[in-house]
Amino acid sequence: MSQGRNDNTAAQPLTLPERRVLTEAADHLLSDALPQMEITAEGRICTGGQPAHESACAALGALGVLVRTDHYTVWGRRLPPDGLQAHLETRALTRRAFDLVLQAFIDHAVSHSAALPDTRDAFALPARFSRIGAALMRTGHLAQDGAHVRWTDRIAPVMQEAILWDDKGQCLSEIWQAQEEAEARHFFAGLPERLREELRRTVAQNGGLAGLDLLRRHWAGRGWTEIRQSEPGDLTEAGFKVNVFTTFVRLIREGRG
Repeated sequence: MSQGRNDNTAAQPLTLPERRVLTEAADHLLSDALPQMEITAEGRICTGGQPAHESACAALGALGVLVRTDHYTVWGRRLPPDGLQAHLETRALTRRAFDLVLQAFIDHAVSHSAALPDTRDAFALPARFSRIGAALMRTGHLAQDGAHVRWTDRIAPVMQEAILWDDKGQCLSEIWQAQEEAEARHFFAGLPERLREELRRTVAQNGGLAGLDLLRRHWAGRGWTEIRQSEPGDLTEAGFKVNVFTTFVRLIREGRG
């Protein structure tokens, strides 16, 4: 993970809050990420080459909890019977291990399962993340925001590595959503006025499929018409895009269309 750490920073021992984050994140990977993977009859864990699963197993491997087998996508367990907490207390936890585990946690909890948001907005922390949330607040990766929490700039390198934020720390999904909404509004603005009003009303009352059928009946091959056609037109000729129309339907349902 590229977090811009120099050799001196990498050599520094983990603080107690960082050890807590590492422990809670590793516990999440064990209890939540691993059960989502294929487990063989012999107890081997198969990632299937899925990036978030590979990230989780590599992080647990760095902690000595898992060990890679002779196949690069298959891992075996090494966790002793006394459990994760006792195992980690016996290890000299490195900053590299901390980076790997935190990255794997974000890869899984945010990018893969969307159990936590990728946005910069405040959000309600789910109860099952209360312990790691408290630890992340102590390390400054999360901050209290009224009754909610929000990600801080300190988590930015991890979000960037997961391709969730850009190099300016902006949430990519929000940028893409704004672009799609702008494209949807542009498409809608290009329709005849009466058709716009009828489309808005049809989608609000009868849903997106009814709106799609309405558009087909008002495409005349070379342009839009306010006169309903007997035969549906080919919307690809109008530069129609399914994702743009889906966004448009969402905007109407949200009262923003």
